[in-house]
Amino acid sequence: MNSLKSLLSLLISDLYHYILFGQFYLFKLIGDVLPSKQIMRTIETKYNGWTNYATWRINLEIIEDIEFETHQTAEDIKEIVESVVFDQLPKDVGLVYDYAEAFIDQVNFYEIAEHVNENQILA
Repeated sequence: MNSLKSLLSLLISDLYHYILFGQFYLFKLIGDVLPSKQIMRTIETKYNGWTNYATWRINLEIIEDIEFETHQTAEDIKEIVESVVFDQLPKDVGLVYDYAEAFIDQVNFYEIAEHVNENQILA
């Protein structure tokens, strides 16, 4: 139960970070709203070498420690992530489920699958 609370806490904190700094409104220190084009450029910016924050975080927290023995597709990776996240959620947390789904929708599963398959060859 503690691991579920920990996972949910991480997801909510990451979603909060993403909403504030990623997809919606970004504010300069003086309080001006950045133009839409700047917001879109910020969303598309790489994060720690990955497509975006969501891709980096999902790979780090869920995929990185799994040892795969066969070639993985983006669909395989997405299925694993959805299983790990959604199978642990209670049924009465609609808003949390929606936030988790929105976060997962931002993940570049093709990039993660490519990374997994490259590491599998090297091992």
